[in-house]
Amino acid sequence: MSGTENTSLIVEPVDNPLPNASLGWVGTCVEVELPMLDGVPRPSSLRIKLGKKALREVDPSSVRVFYIEPETGTVLPVPGSGIDPTQRVAFAEIKRAGIYGLIGLPRDRRIRDTIRTLGLWHDHLQELEEPDRRAFIQSVCELILCVGEEGGGLSDDICEQCTSLDILRDGLPEQRLLADWETRPFRRWKPTEPSGVANGQIAYVRASLTPGSFFWVPWTVPGQIYVVDSNGTGRRKLSQGQGSYSQPAWSPQGNELACYREIPNGPFGIVVMASDGSHEVQLTSGADLCPSWSPDGMQLVFVGWDARAYRQLFLVNRDGSNRHQLMSTARDCRTPGWSPDGSMIAYFCSLPPDSFNSLWLIDSDGTNARQACSTSFDLLSVPAWSPDSKRIVAYGYTSTVGYGLFEVEIATRTVRLFRSEDCGGASWAPKGNLIVHSDVQQLVPNISIRSADLHVIKPDGTNDRALPEGPGFMAANPSWQLLIL
Repeated sequence: MSGTENTSLIVEPVDNPLPNASLGWVGTCVEVELPMLDGVPRPSSLRIKLGKKALREVDPSSVRVFYIEPETGTVLPVPGSGIDPTQRVAFAEIKRAGIYGLIGLPRDRRIRDTIRTLGLWHDHLQELEEPDRRAFIQSVCELILCVGEEGGGLSDDICEQCTSLDILRDGLPEQRLLADWETRPFRRWKPTEPSGVANGQIAYVRASLTPGSFFWVPWTVPGQIYVVDSNGTGRRKLSQGQGSYSQPAWSPQGNELACYREIPNGPFGIVVMASDGSHEVQLTSGADLCPSWSPDGMQLVFVGWDARAYRQLFLVNRDGSNRHQLMSTARDCRTPGWSPDGSMIAYFCSLPPDSFNSLWLIDSDGTNARQACSTSFDLLSVPAWSPDSKRIVAYGYTSTVGYGLFEVEIATRTVRLFRSEDCGGASWAPKGNLIVHSDVQQLVPNISIRSADLHVIKPDGTNDRALPEGPGFMAANPSWQLLIL
């Protein structure tokens, strides 16, 4: 690197200096020369442009910028680095010149299991002779990657990567990344424009219905978390723990799901799981309901009980720390929903003297609480924000209209009936082109529900398509996953 005085960051693309040292290379490496100030390198902001296919094989939320020393094979993560999928750039605050590359965790769960297993056995591998060491790693790959119906679909050189002597000596960069990702997932993400996202799977609660089943408040329906594609295919169970689940909410990046879980005679509260249902972690303990993510994925807002036995809005960090009350009012507050632009949280609040609830807004810092509209609702679902944060769709009841989905336009405070039917909540598609809602069939008040299917519909109310669940089951509380392109 040059030691002459320069005033700008110099970034040049280079080939990967350690082609067999990682399973999660994003595909871009650069050599950086820092700007000089009075002969001293000046820390600078590094931005690395991502190619169109850069994030195809890795989980975007796990990507970090790594400093690379080719001579020693050292690969070190840069603290606070990450990616902005909106602009398709990686960012890092760097303090030294050198080569930098991008590493993330592979999307394929089997590869992550391999990394996790190698991490657990890394120290023991050093004690084995070379033939035994290679034989052990081969057996791990065969067990996790190469058998069963899903086996055989990985790249030809994965065995070479896993059995590299450098990796056995120093460990995979992903081993450190995986450990950090599971204990304190890294998040720094800005709201993504519709052109940068795709509609993923729909998570929802699937509940078995028996004669006499009745769920007066659909967002409390207990069951199991399922996912399904918007065309009705790919339905599968996601939740893997004991007990019942309700109120699923996808994280902003679509890689995690928060929900309420309750185990009979056991713990209950908000849990967070990976997008494949694995690695479930208890985030809160107690009667905490209706989690909703901040747009950067760093916090969740939820409903808890305060010291006066009022239901109020609380915040908690993604790692379960810093639980605190967001606001305080002498009224019960329910079902918060964080706006995609991060500025507001919508919630329902009882409004004396009647028992109806009204839709309220509060700034994300807990100030400036105000009514979103003058219409009073009897709340029955979580407010569903449109991706542009301009509209809310929610299921409720009014004395003049009855049950239905109502749409509230934030700027004008106007309310219109979106669907006149019994529903179990709604969610916008990340691209803003569709809405999914639950449609309850043959509801006999206080007696029975025959079924409740998910329906996908355009925001103008046309092209209603059912995703049949089948007799004996109820689908409620849908949440639509975002996928980063």
